[in-house]
Amino acid sequence: MKAILVAGGYIASWWIPTAFFDDFYLPAAKYLSAVFLLYQVLLMLNAAYKVNDNLVNNMVNDQSKCSSAILIAVTLSLFAADIAWTITSFSAFTCSAAIAWQCITLAAIVVMFVLKFVRAREDASILTNALAGLYCLYLQWSALSSNPDRSCNKNHGSRSNAVLQIILGMVVTMFALFMMSGTQPTGDEPDQQ
Repeated sequence: MKAILVAGGYIASWWIPTAFFDDFYLPAAKYLSAVFLLYQVLLMLNAAYKVNDNLVNNMVNDQSKCSSAILIAVTLSLFAADIAWTITSFSAFTCSAAIAWQCITLAAIVVMFVLKFVRAREDASILTNALAGLYCLYLQWSALSSNPDRSCNKNHGSRSNAVLQIILGMVVTMFALFMMSGTQPTGDEPDQQ
């Protein structure tokens, strides 16, 4: 029955006037996508803290130094990725508007690292800040890569750039959803008191 309803709704949508999409659907999709983006930001922050908690717990419970090495390697890799992506963004997007947005993003990332040392949140770490910074850089790159102005975005109209945006968007969304679903209680665990 559900498949028939979905198929019927899809076929019925062929007779919806174009004005409906121009006047209602496109503005609604724009605002709903902004709401989803805010939700994805919360998922990514939560995922960053979950990754940090898991790696730190493994390090604390591991008598060998293997988990410590993994924690350090992941942290340094994410930090290096932040630096590399920042440098490549500044070299790829050189118009004044793009540079202004990149400076704002860079300032926000620096503030995140400064707040870590102020101990704004007890479980914050360089790893969580590096992962959150990488997500901020992804959002910045996605926005700058979508700019239709060719003087600001040399990649405008590039198929490889569009495919990369789609793939990275899927990876980011799947990572956030996987982290959230993988860490939620299933009801199989005994009650902890």
